[in-house]
Amino acid sequence: MRAIARPRSVAAALAGVAVLLLVGCGSGSAARAVHESPSTAASAAPGAAGTTTPSGDQPSPTAPLVTLRAPADGSKVARCAVFEGAAHLASGQTIVLGLKNLSNGDGNHYYELIHDWESAAERPAWEGYLWFGSDVNLSGQAYRVDVLVLTVDVARAALAAAGTRTTGWHSTALPQGARVVTGVELERTAGPGPAVCN
Repeated sequence: MRAIARPRSVAAALAGVAVLLLVGCGSGSAARAVHESPSTAASAAPGAAGTTTPSGDQPSPTAPLVTLRAPADGSKVARCAVFEGAAHLASGQTIVLGLKNLSNGDGNHYYELIHDWESAAERPAWEGYLWFGSDVNLSGQAYRVDVLVLTVDVARAALAAAGTRTTGWHSTALPQGARVVTGVELERTAGPGPAVCN
């Protein structure tokens, strides 16, 4: 009976070892999955749900990218100033400048579309003019100028609603769907400004 029992004990032991080996392999795989870094997982599945683009990465080619080259924040401006920058806009988008006087309590934003605003998406650069009051001798007031991206259709509707034949209008609110992409604060000084404004 003992001679027969030993092989059975050995077989049971070998089976137990096999089970332990299988369990060990499975545990190792599970451990690797648990300790895999989130960044590795995200890079293995770009665009997966729940992933975000780090702030240092390049923006999507379809996202509006607008910069303001001049004037610089904190600059002094005369009655008129030229604004210019670069842009990468989606089809149907354009740029409007929004001016607000921070010194006189006026709650309105004064909007002025850039030059050739209806075809802004076709060009890599943009330019526009803004007027800071009607008094040539005015000085010392502070202004905020925002650069906004909006659709050409919204710009047309705003001009139509204002009943103006110019490229500007005023409102206490942002245009529908407009996005502020950059801006500067400026100080008014005496003088008419660049000759191109006249």
